[in-house]
Amino acid sequence: MRGYHYCQFCEAAVEPLRVIRADIRLYEAPDVARGNGEIWLTGVDGTNFAAPVLIGHDVEEHRYLPPDGLIEAVRTGVPTPGVA
Repeated sequence: MRGYHYCQFCEAAVEPLRVIRADIRLYEAPDVARGNGEIWLTGVDGTNFAAPVLIGHDVEEHRYLPPDGLIEAVRTGVPTPGVA
């Protein structure tokens, strides 16, 4: 992944530093969570999951509930085969 992105839910509570165009906003928001990649896990049934690294933040701060298979994959800690 190149660069990072702010949490879309936290970002809504922060004013942009500068608006370049209607669809491009620059933020200077050190208190807003940001992420720059994905986590990949394989469930016990062989299902592969990919989630943004901010998923932990989403669960803790925004009450997001991931699918049961992803939760179990996190609990068992099985990495996706072929991924370093």
